[in-house]
Amino acid sequence: GGLDNLLKGAATQCLQNLNLALGYDEYTGIPN
Repeated sequence: GGLDNLLKGAATQCLQNLNLALGYDEYTGIPN
């Protein structure tokens, strides 16, 4: 549902920020 998508979006954003902070590629570890 909508909430699930919202949580997925937040998790993806969090992963991107973490990857950027660690110097990884933005999409490392994010399943497509």
